[in-house]
Amino acid sequence: MEKINIRRFLEVANQPLMLLFMFAMLLLNLWRLSNYQVELNQPLDWRQLYCGHILFAEGENPYNDAALKQVWADNVPEAKDLPAPGAPENRLVYPPQAIFLCHLFLPWSWQSTRWMAWGIALLSLLLIPFVSSRTANWKDLLLALLVLISFRGTSTALVLAQPALPVILLLMAALHFRKSRKNISGILLGLSFFKPSLALPILFFFTAEKNWKPIIYAIGLNFVFYLLMYTQLGLDFLLQIIQSWLGELQLQAQIIFESGHSFLNGNMTDLSAALFRLFGLESGWLNLPLLLIGSLLLLALYRKGKLKESELLLLLVLLSYLFSYHLYYDLMLLPVLMLSYYRMTNILGWLCLLLYLPWGHWPQLVSIQIFILLLLFILIWTRKYSIPTNTSA
Repeated sequence: MEKINIRRFLEVANQPLMLLFMFAMLLLNLWRLSNYQVELNQPLDWRQLYCGHILFAEGENPYNDAALKQVWADNVPEAKDLPAPGAPENRLVYPPQAIFLCHLFLPWSWQSTRWMAWGIALLSLLLIPFVSSRTANWKDLLLALLVLISFRGTSTALVLAQPALPVILLLMAALHFRKSRKNISGILLGLSFFKPSLALPILFFFTAEKNWKPIIYAIGLNFVFYLLMYTQLGLDFLLQIIQSWLGELQLQAQIIFESGHSFLNGNMTDLSAALFRLFGLESGWLNLPLLLIGSLLLLALYRKGKLKESELLLLLVLLSYLFSYHLYYDLMLLPVLMLSYYRMTNILGWLCLLLYLPWGHWPQLVSIQIFILLLLFILIWTRKYSIPTNTSA
């Protein structure tokens, strides 16, 4: 991947207006953060992981929703009047190897866990510009940081201590080292499977490149995790845990098509969520087939020389957003990748920046962000606007 010249990116994409727009979005994010009140049950996304790792340590199924809630009540009784983790909207959907990692490293105290989670999120946020740009030029680093922190989902991810932040850091580092340090790249890619929906398109990208060594390391690392879980839990209980995890995934994905969950539905990037909001169509069952078929088609087009590396990478990520379970803060990866391939025309740059707008505040317009993703996919697919071919490390 070639060295990123942030200044050139901004010059090509109408620097003054883009800078003004990003500063306006940054001010909006700072205003949102200034009005944020920290409750004892926050960061919300780590409640499930915290309770899950305690259940795992006790030899119980971490995906048992009732047990998850009981662990929360027993260990954080002061938060009894605040929303508990688990169903209906906050099921534990992180994979078993993520629970195993939390079992190894998370403290038993919720207070320690929450500050550790926020520390990881903040550190990841600060390191992503370094890994993405690989430059010591402080002006370029500040501009890269601006592109990231002015995105509306970044402030939400920071407040939630969303694992998407360290996962994006791992993925960008894996892409950076994929040609020069393949073993390191593979280990980083393997760790990023903490959040499979973000890691899978990058795995497909490595597959398209026939870059097998990092893939072997990534799969090998996760195999070691499951082997260690097998030695601790036994095969039958491990299979039960995997089955329970898949069941929780299905229930969490289905909830966006049920009444009373308009907030969750309105923050999805899934195309089926927009079709449900607009036309009442339940097309979520098509997501997995469309994601797999679409990814394989993109890989075939790349192998035939009809797509550049950079086009393939962006299309795989966009396809994942459109046909798998993502909330809007997962879109942070998109501006980071778009920044990495800076030879963009105004239309691609501005379409990406339109995703910075707080669409969730306008329920009648919230589907627009999904159609922006679809339009970006179509424009890159049809190659109407060129992006660079050099993505070598």
